[in-house]
Amino acid sequence: MKHNSSRIIFSSLNFLAVFALFGSVSTGASPTITPDITRLQTASTTGIPNDPPRKLIAMDQAGGRTADVEIDGNLAYAAIGPRIMAFDISDPHSPRLLGQSKSLGGLVKEVEVEGDFAYAGVYTSEGFEVLIFRIQDQKEFALSGNWDVDGDTHGMAARGSYLYLPLSTGTLQIIDVKNPYQPALASAIKLTGGSLADSKLVGTLLYVTAADGFLYVLDVADPASPAVIASINAGWWRSAPEIAMNGTGLYVVTVQKLFIFDINQPRSPNLLGVYQLFSDGEAVAAFGDYLAVTERGYLGRLTVVDVANKQAPRLVAALDMEVGGWKVAASGDHLYIADYGRGLQVVDVANPLLPEIVGSYLPVPMPENLAVEDGLLYLGDEMGALSI
Repeated sequence: MKHNSSRIIFSSLNFLAVFALFGSVSTGASPTITPDITRLQTASTTGIPNDPPRKLIAMDQAGGRTADVEIDGNLAYAAIGPRIMAFDISDPHSPRLLGQSKSLGGLVKEVEVEGDFAYAGVYTSEGFEVLIFRIQDQKEFALSGNWDVDGDTHGMAARGSYLYLPLSTGTLQIIDVKNPYQPALASAIKLTGGSLADSKLVGTLLYVTAADGFLYVLDVADPASPAVIASINAGWWRSAPEIAMNGTGLYVVTVQKLFIFDINQPRSPNLLGVYQLFSDGEAVAAFGDYLAVTERGYLGRLTVVDVANKQAPRLVAALDMEVGGWKVAASGDHLYIADYGRGLQVVDVANPLLPEIVGSYLPVPMPENLAVEDGLLYLGDEMGALSI
């Protein structure tokens, strides 16, 4: 039956979980359950009896916000709630869940895949960490090591035995992960007093954006001694301006603007122009002569921009997305969009003028209510409490 009297609103817990409540259940042997979730935001207890405090032990978890997606051939790796999930996308119309990590104890912000390893930036009860996983059979995640971060990361990049971490503190860290069980700092370079935002690695050059409007180009041929070879103040303002690259074009999406650079001469990036967006740009990916830009306005939408002529970009299509994507990745004729509360969305752009959503994976929606029954607490989705 439905327990209206035991609903509590949670404002920021972004997944469905089942908890055991101890302290009011009958005595006996304590369940041997390993907690996956280490803390809950304090909830309003209006209308709840003033019982003695009881311990919450997480029994299981499912779903959550979809914050990032990384494509590796016919595989997609997504950051969903407190987990990394692996999908078979050989049929883009029907992404198939292959496997997932255990709950990592906090929300996963971003994921990067290189070879047999996945790197996850995770908000935990201890702060922000980058967790290193060995991917087994394309679907299993074995934790190998971790790297504690001061602040958090924005746009990790990985190549070979090195991991590049742009930090919210304005520092770029390069981590040696040859031994994933004992990652070591190869070098660190302070680029700005504000936050770094994103990075893209091309050959031995690393392109990094900063929230204060700067684009940096670094030579990382020697990861132990990175060198800034160019910087340009483009004048954007955004906590996390995203980068996409296509040939000699580099594109940065920010608040209502798309900045277009020619990087044919990496030591002298040339700002060609600024394209006005409909609303706040969130993420960008390049495919062919086109850009896919996700915007998070009142409803959110996907914008397709023709950049065959970088000095005269043209809007060619727009697709309403309701929420708009946090991250977007391109592979062949398809876009894969990490669409926050609407899961992983797949968009067919074989005809860039007519983008079409053709597939999706929807995890358990974000919860707003809960119910209690026989010592168990069930968090429900945003449509109401879960009936038990």
